[in-house]
Amino acid sequence: MSVCALILMAMILCQGCAKTAVPEAQDLTADSKGNTGTGITIGSTYAEFAEVYGKYSVQKIDGENFEPYAFEDIEELKKAAGSETGSSENAAGSEAGSSETAAGSETGSSETAAGSETGSSETATEGDLTPSPHDGAYFVAAFYVDDEPTSVEELCSSTGKDASELADYLSSNEYLAEHTVIYRYVIFTVENDVITAIKSDYLDYNEEL
Repeated sequence: MSVCALILMAMILCQGCAKTAVPEAQDLTADSKGNTGTGITIGSTYAEFAEVYGKYSVQKIDGENFEPYAFEDIEELKKAAGSETGSSENAAGSEAGSSETAAGSETGSSETAAGSETGSSETATEGDLTPSPHDGAYFVAAFYVDDEPTSVEELCSSTGKDASELADYLSSNEYLAEHTVIYRYVIFTVENDVITAIKSDYLDYNEEL
């Protein structure tokens, strides 16, 4: 079985037959510049990512493990993101005012201000080293049977198979003789609450046959 098929099986076992929205193919496709069909791109914030993909089944990758992931309340994330933006703008304004005052001060005061700025910069750098709890890689995937987005729940129902049996059944000659099966996935890497990388791929089971 291919690496993609193993990932597929991991996704199925994590998701099981729970009800969840199914992403369209464009939602799981990124171009060479990291642009998806949803508008989420490299540089998008974690809050923006959560708002768009929070309705889907998402797993957070931990080494070789795929753990089901639940996003925080979207409205709370938006408020937090807005507060951070406001704080940054206020900080920028304060720094500008401090610089003007320091420019009009005597040499001794300027040296003191310079020392204070150096200490503040070192403190900020140390703070930047603290990872965000949202940092990591997020995995979103779906099946497309006969070109239709299909949930694991629907597959369990239509095939009469348990989730743990689906990977083998969907790749069987018997099933592929009557259906087309494509498996798509996308991985978002988040660092400091910003998406820094997006990778998408797919597995066409009929081509593998």
